[in-house]
Amino acid sequence: DELAGLSMRELKEQNIVAESVQMHKVLEASLKLSRIEASNILILGESGTGKGLLAKFIHHNSRRRRKPFIQINCAALPENLLEAELFGYERGAFTGAREQGKAGLFELAHEGTLFLDEIGDLPLTLQAKLLKYLDDSEIMRLGGTRSRKIDCTTIAATNQNLESLVRQRLFRRDLYYRLNAFIIKIPPLRERPEDIFELAGHFLQRYNQRYGHHKQISADGHDLLQRHGFPGNVRELKNIVKKAVVLSDQPMLDDFIARSLAANHQPTAIEPDNIRLKNRLNAELFSLERRLLKKAMRQCRNTRQLASELGISQPTVVRKMKRHGLTFS
Repeated sequence: DELAGLSMRELKEQNIVAESVQMHKVLEASLKLSRIEASNILILGESGTGKGLLAKFIHHNSRRRRKPFIQINCAALPENLLEAELFGYERGAFTGAREQGKAGLFELAHEGTLFLDEIGDLPLTLQAKLLKYLDDSEIMRLGGTRSRKIDCTTIAATNQNLESLVRQRLFRRDLYYRLNAFIIKIPPLRERPEDIFELAGHFLQRYNQRYGHHKQISADGHDLLQRHGFPGNVRELKNIVKKAVVLSDQPMLDDFIARSLAANHQPTAIEPDNIRLKNRLNAELFSLERRLLKKAMRQCRNTRQLASELGISQPTVVRKMKRHGLTFS
């Protein structure tokens, strides 16, 4: 019910664009977890799928929304600095430490949310300290003698296979089982072509407004995007649309997008049959839906008649026509 109450406009205000059934299931699960104040949430997904954005969505829709949202990339700092950033330190804890000491990110996230991105790259020594915090909700600063009680929602994310890392003894088994109570998996963009259309339109509108342009992508341009595999996921799509708006001299961006997609295409080893078949199925279903819509439109005069003819709701008809770039002439 909560998810149904979130209109597309409200979702876009939170930078969430989701039209596919898969992403609506992801948002539904995320909303449930945010409403019950769940912690120790693990978000899985390929690089560029929007794991950080989903973590912010969970925070924004929780009762902690007015409290801090603190984010750190566990792969971006060396081990000694990462420990000081996460847990803080007391005066004189190490050479170069601030005279007054420093609060760590756990303390700064008190009563809010701490987002640990790329948790698979967390060093083993820090994994032990993180596990202790998750068990006791207490941290101790470097060089400190007393523990501090912390109350924050902890969300972790990774694009790695943590089970494989556990088998290689690169990730603690006990921490993995502590984190995987609530798992949310974001599907890659290539498995949800409906979202490619919506996201492309969203980014096109954003960058047209930012740079003062009125450029467009035709139905053929959208077809090109939806046939692309997007190994870089949403991040790749966003960069392609931004580059097209900024650099293209033409009001229609199709040719520029085609060149960008060709340049981004990198032949790889033969895809597994299940992935290749899934991509082919998505493309065939999209094509079939377009043909059925166009056929029904020849017998109808408006979206209300079209909805009755197809046996679906009028808002669904409007969304599908928009997705395929179709209008009643």
